[in-house]
Amino acid sequence: MFTIHFARTRRSIANALSDIINPPMEGRFLPIFAECKVIEVISLMLNDIHAGNQGCGRPSSLTTAEVARLYNVRDLLNASTSDPPPLIQLAHDHGFTHNKLNKGFRELFGSTVYEYVRAIRLEKAREMLLSGDRNVTEACYGVGYSNISHFAKIYRQQYGESPSRSRKRYFIVD
Repeated sequence: MFTIHFARTRRSIANALSDIINPPMEGRFLPIFAECKVIEVISLMLNDIHAGNQGCGRPSSLTTAEVARLYNVRDLLNASTSDPPPLIQLAHDHGFTHNKLNKGFRELFGSTVYEYVRAIRLEKAREMLLSGDRNVTEACYGVGYSNISHFAKIYRQQYGESPSRSRKRYFIVD
């Protein structure tokens, strides 16, 4: 199934697109950098299409019922990103062991439950910052983080720049 394979490289594609929109450099080499990033995005997407055409659908170690339950877990996580239920509770409520939930989630969606929640939290925070709706502190707390320095650290790891720099790119901050 194309969406399963696409989920595995979605973060890589998003990072490359982010670099195109917000290049980490300036100057005469910027057009070359942008061209390389476009080629990177195209190659990642073509790889996903190729993988999807190989007949790789549901991961072989998961039953159809387990796949359905994992989609329910993902939907629940999407609905409660700022305060997701504990992993043990998620596993119990959906008929998995802790390890089976993480292993199955990674197999189906390309990341562990924790990595998934972290990615969608950071994505929502980035949207808040780029839209100008929130400052860094509000975005941090708004997506469920309670430590601003930890939030800034993982944001920088994900996007290659600090949250305040992301916000300043588009808005004049007093």
